[in-house]
Amino acid sequence: MPTHVGIGQSTNRDSFVAGREAVTAALASLEGAPPALVLMFATAGHDQPALVAGVRAAAGPVPLAGCSAEGVIGRGSSDESSHAVGVMALASDQLRFQTLVARGLAAQSKQSGAELVRTASRRGKSELLLIFPDGLTMQSAQLFAGIESGLQQPLLMVGGAAGEMMQFQRTYQYHDGEVLSDAVTGVLIDGDFETEIEVSHGCDVVGTERTVTRAEGGRVFEIQRP
Repeated sequence: MPTHVGIGQSTNRDSFVAGREAVTAALASLEGAPPALVLMFATAGHDQPALVAGVRAAAGPVPLAGCSAEGVIGRGSSDESSHAVGVMALASDQLRFQTLVARGLAAQSKQSGAELVRTASRRGKSELLLIFPDGLTMQSAQLFAGIESGLQQPLLMVGGAAGEMMQFQRTYQYHDGEVLSDAVTGVLIDGDFETEIEVSHGCDVVGTERTVTRAEGGRVFEIQRP
């Protein structure tokens, strides 16, 4: 069976209904094939457990990963409203998907990174790791150092940090039927495929370049004066 991919979105303010609507639309493109993975991204206004429950009510106990975000990108549009959710469903007999999780980023980002990949079952084929860490509690340098320390061989890695509605209070990470915070979730993909990675963002440079002169952990305390 070739790889099938479907996407769906919802802006319903009832979180359970929104999750169900989004994944139902995504599953419709799989031509009846059972989903092997669901990726979900949603804004933080939703009742997060209800959102995941809605997805699993329609999709069953399929592996699920993703995180909360400031906005959701879909076909030709983006939505930064408080109640937006986007879902991607994948079905394939050429690819294998393994969802991963590690907790306690704030206290031990390096150990969490090592734990995340230590539980991965690697086959030595083409591999890609998707990661979704808590953007408020992780120490990124330590997290990546931990991931690298836990690897026996190189591994391509992409992903993005979980966000919220610019309140800087709490973000959410999804792992199968769980909703977590202060965690990193991920998906290890292996099989017969090729990977192309591009990096982009929607920001423009404002002002002149500065150097961080004092920082500790994930906090910046001082930036070079003009």
